[in-house]
Amino acid sequence: DAQRILQTVGASDVYGAFLERAAYVKMEQNDAAGAYKLFQLALKEAPLGPTALQMSLNMTGLAAQLKNTPLILYNVKALQKTYLNKKSKWAKKQKKPELKKVAKQLETVFFDYAAGLDQAARADQKPASIQASEQMYQIFLKQYPKSPKAYDAKYYYGQMLYLAKKYTESATTLYAMVKENPKGKYTKDTMDIMVTAAQYAVDSDKNKNEVMPKPGTIKKKMKIPANKQAYADALEMYTRMTPRNANTPAMIYASGTVYYDYGDYKEGNKRYYQYINAYPTHDFAKLAAARMLEYGKLQGDEDENEKLKNQVKSVQGMAAAQELQQYFVVAKKEKGEKKKKKKKKKKDSEDGEGGGEGSEAVAEEGGGSDAEAVPASETEEGGSAEE
Repeated sequence: DAQRILQTVGASDVYGAFLERAAYVKMEQNDAAGAYKLFQLALKEAPLGPTALQMSLNMTGLAAQLKNTPLILYNVKALQKTYLNKKSKWAKKQKKPELKKVAKQLETVFFDYAAGLDQAARADQKPASIQASEQMYQIFLKQYPKSPKAYDAKYYYGQMLYLAKKYTESATTLYAMVKENPKGKYTKDTMDIMVTAAQYAVDSDKNKNEVMPKPGTIKKKMKIPANKQAYADALEMYTRMTPRNANTPAMIYASGTVYYDYGDYKEGNKRYYQYINAYPTHDFAKLAAARMLEYGKLQGDEDENEKLKNQVKSVQGMAAAQELQQYFVVAKKEKGEKKKKKKKKKKDSEDGEGGGEGSEAVAEEGGGSDAEAVPASETEEGGSAEE
């Protein structure tokens, strides 16, 4: 009856206030469902009223009381759309100081709901709860990327992604968090979760048994898949933050191998050299050195090849390593042949200068301009088939 009478005389705002008061009565009676419905009706009548924000906050709180996770998320998104969107009808009616105040208030509200859904997800381990917590962290981080609470949110969000078995995203999120704040309070705890997530991301890959091209044979570097890139990044971060860990040598080698597998030999060699130089006697040191030398042999740039050989030779024990002699012996032989050719070229040049007029006479007798002699330089560069 109240609704009919008040709407007839055009007093919707008064009716909205009437419904709002009724909703508070229901809250006092601990009737969360009844109160929620009445607040919903009141907000519909007065969406731009002075108590609109408070009613929206009350509805979100009642959804939490009802333990209705989808309803919590629905209301949080409604708060975001109505009160944090500068283009909304409600926002256009407010002054800047009021908008700032509301944004600060909702920053705390959003984080508290994210933390609450996080606790619920850890408690019941249900996929739906984990997904809800994940979504709430996404909303918070998107809306407040520079919040003082963003660091905590990223840490817990990374863990939620791990629980959701989204291992690549988990490793990437935690890596970005540590990279942004390496001295943060969660850095130490993050390392193991990040690396484990990265390892699972690779282990669960359907293509994990794919046979990769031989080192040095890829002409154009390929795009590294997201899970492999997350793996390489996580390993590097771990070795940087925990250099004395027993697994550090193997991790440096593994990160270099990711780049080698996809033809990014420059980045791969950088990590391989770091590995063999710091751990020359480690299990894979000779293998890493052999990969570097094999690439040097195949890539076609003599100066680059020589540089890689000298790099490897500079590492303790590598120059004498039996497994690597095939690269060093060939280099020595090639060097000897170059020296021999240079000596021969010099001798031929001296002989040509000593011939004088006699050599010109021989040329004339041999048929003049129709029988031109082949320059010595061309003969030497081309060489014989046997040479």
